[in-house]
Amino acid sequence: MMNLKCLFGHRWHGCKCNRCNKTRDKEHRYVSMLEYVKICSVCGKKDYTQAVNLLVTYAVRGDEIARFPISAMEKVIEIGKNLNDIGGISLMTGVYGMFSQQTPIHARGLNELWNGIGEWNDCI
Repeated sequence: MMNLKCLFGHRWHGCKCNRCNKTRDKEHRYVSMLEYVKICSVCGKKDYTQAVNLLVTYAVRGDEIARFPISAMEKVIEIGKNLNDIGGISLMTGVYGMFSQQTPIHARGLNELWNGIGEWNDCI
């Protein structure tokens, strides 16, 4: 139900209404938390598309086996630790979910590399 304060229209401040605190998915004011994670300073929405894209670039496709190359494993673990530091399991889960949609064959490999980081404990 709409807040009566906004019956005749919202008073938007970027992505959030100043009257009723409703949010919309546009006009976010993102601030970089890491080189690959941004957060909106108004509503708190996290954008981790760059983190997912970075992980996808580290993934290598084989004929039958999908894995991360040894040279990328350390960076993938570092990304997991950085995500845990700024957003905990919820941020890691969000990145993992988006990553596994883009490259499902590598999901298990990412899960194994992140196992033991923060609350991540073989989450799939």
